[in-house]
Amino acid sequence: MNLKPQFELFVNLARQQAESRESRNQADIRLFLFAIEIGLKRKLTSEEKIVYEKTFRTAYLLSGIAVGHAPPSAYDRIAAGCVSAWLEWEPQIRARMEKTIGQSIDEPYRSQGMSPEMRGMVVEGLSILYGDEISKEDIAVFLDQLEHPLDRA
Repeated sequence: MNLKPQFELFVNLARQQAESRESRNQADIRLFLFAIEIGLKRKLTSEEKIVYEKTFRTAYLLSGIAVGHAPPSAYDRIAAGCVSAWLEWEPQIRARMEKTIGQSIDEPYRSQGMSPEMRGMVVEGLSILYGDEISKEDIAVFLDQLEHPLDRA
């Protein structure tokens, strides 16, 4: 029995899910920038978009707290009043939030990957389960594709 087609199916599903998450993230960033443009009552320049985009995670978490749920669905507070001072306030707000949660705001959104120990256990377990049907090297390649699906798109 050839397991590679089944593994490819899993890789394709992981890739589709990762692409969907990335697409939703990009849409959220575009909505955030649009809210800022509404608040400023003008279009942002390319340079301004880059600067504001770097503050997205802080705004995302802050607006979720403001409306009492996460993830937030709107950036009303930013668009309504503090847009002009947002770039001044954001570094201080981000620092306080990171101090409170004990890690970088961006950390949960980074790809974590498996620890080497866990990876070894999974490779060994699948190797035992499927025996001679698939090599440990092929299993390792499969796991790498599952962990980083957009890198392999």
